[in-house]
Amino acid sequence: GKNYAIRLVHPNLVEQEGTYLSTTMEDIEGNRPYETELNGIKENGEVFHTYYFKNKIDDRVTEKASYAKLYEPFGWVIATGEPLDDIFQYTNEYLYKNDVLYGTLQKRRMVR
Repeated sequence: GKNYAIRLVHPNLVEQEGTYLSTTMEDIEGNRPYETELNGIKENGEVFHTYYFKNKIDDRVTEKASYAKLYEPFGWVIATGEPLDDIFQYTNEYLYKNDVLYGTLQKRRMVR
């Protein structure tokens, strides 16, 4: 529901530290990532999911993979995420370097 949690720390959005989160908050595509996260935490103590956000650097809408876990001793949920475009870029660079290293460079379909 409304104000179910407080964002204590956010490395990229320091100005949002101390703000309340609500399960009714929507991402830029109309999904409810905090509701998804809370339901996953309640069911399994952890959750992996994706949501959409506007990139601060270039205002592009992109998908982000997120993982959140409940740390019982503190009653904290700690979450982290990474834009899928960044993950795919890293994967493509790794595959290319691997092909060069092992001499298997060929036409490879890049990820995404």
